[in-house]
Amino acid sequence: MKETETSGQSELNEIKEALNKKVSDIRESSIREKNIIIHGIDEVTDKEFDNSSIVNVTRLGKKKESDDDLGDIKPKPLKMIWADNESKRTFMKQLSYLKGIYEESPFYGFSVTHDMTKEERDENRKKILEAQAQTKSDKYLVRGSSWARRTARVPKES
Repeated sequence: MKETETSGQSELNEIKEALNKKVSDIRESSIREKNIIIHGIDEVTDKEFDNSSIVNVTRLGKKKESDDDLGDIKPKPLKMIWADNESKRTFMKQLSYLKGIYEESPFYGFSVTHDMTKEERDENRKKILEAQAQTKSDKYLVRGSSWARRTARVPKES
């Protein structure tokens, strides 16, 4: 009788731990849902944002001396926190207007992503690698919410 109580108790503890982890993951995702990460913007071009929809803008990570043999310094990612989800959604929709920007433009060569947890980034990376293994002729992007990730094929431009 005592053995079944301890096995039942250990199963209950495992369920509690799994539930607590899931709750903390959901809490972390909800904190990050109003954030975006911008890669590729030079650090010398940082300016004050006077948009009331933007709560905070900060650089992530440490300053590096150089990233490659040529001495080029890769700029740190920029984290932008929005006041609400609607402002962020509007901004993300408007990014499509920047497609096809020429190399001379100050908006050339940067990318914008949603702020994701470590687990979500790992899952994204895994899905992209799986999709790339299928074929080398096309580019694959990971789309969808964190609970419903899917890979989407985007034909490469010739």
